[in-house]
Amino acid sequence: MSWFERKLITVLSMILGLLCVALLLVLSVRYRAAQSEANQEYIVEVEKAETARSAFTSISYRCDKIQKSFSLDETGKWYWISDPAFPLNSETISTISTLVENLTPQQTLPPTEDLSGYELDDPAAYLSAVKPDGTEFCITIGKATTDGNSRYALLSDRDDLCVISDTLYNMLKISVYDMYTLPTFPAITEETVQTVILQGKSDPSNPDVIPRSTFLSALHSTSETDSTTFWHFMNRDVTNSPAVQALTEDIMALEVAKCVDYHPSAGALSLCGFDAPFATLTVHYTTSSGADDNYSITFGNREPGGSGRYVQIGTEETIFLMENDLLDPMMSIAQNGLS
Repeated sequence: MSWFERKLITVLSMILGLLCVALLLVLSVRYRAAQSEANQEYIVEVEKAETARSAFTSISYRCDKIQKSFSLDETGKWYWISDPAFPLNSETISTISTLVENLTPQQTLPPTEDLSGYELDDPAAYLSAVKPDGTEFCITIGKATTDGNSRYALLSDRDDLCVISDTLYNMLKISVYDMYTLPTFPAITEETVQTVILQGKSDPSNPDVIPRSTFLSALHSTSETDSTTFWHFMNRDVTNSPAVQALTEDIMALEVAKCVDYHPSAGALSLCGFDAPFATLTVHYTTSSGADDNYSITFGNREPGGSGRYVQIGTEETIFLMENDLLDPMMSIAQNGLS
């Protein structure tokens, strides 16, 4: 080998060494950056969990063939992954998180390869909960025990067969719509109500026919010792009418029982009676600051069980259920008027 060849090999070896050093430096920088990013993500996840007072940052489960998944947002509030805009009441998910965190077997049995006898091969429920560090804790829930108060289960951090309380399983069966943050109506009194308008059912086949309407106006008489509200209908004092008294009492106590359909289809709206609503209520009132405001409720059909009626509030498309006990007097007035 000539002097030139040896020199060339030396130079090339030096260049290769420098390139290796540069590569190691680049990889080191990238590794540190990745570690820093991972640490930052972990800190964020921990902060979210601490805000929610939860051991987990996401919970996903399948129960009775229905899949539900929830996660914590950047503010530490639970949301439904399928629809982040859904007004979720996080109480149920918080309870599930606590139950999973504190889960303790009531009894343990030897491990078994035959899971079918406990219906763990096709489980009634399966839950996965992810901790802030990314580790996953899983629970497989099988059939109920003989007394019906417990269930056989497999826990991912144990090898044995467990018997656990059925409390967790019962929580997993709760519908997402039952986790809806129900709307509330303004806190109004007779002294703040201005008018109440009840409109009866329209006839789609005769759109030119105006539905029956009952317009009640409130006149407020105030003095240093007394505050009295007089109700008038077509220039007639109806303050002492039992129907009007029942109506005003119910208006003060209105509340929604449950969410029925968050994003109803046209078919659902028709089935619930909103293509030809049974009645419409509009209440004008004065707020605590003295401003004029109003709210409206559209009433559809009775639900099949007959205990309530489908309603929509304002311009919202969501269908709710209200109990008949609060609606019967006003539905009667809306359809028949005041005698």
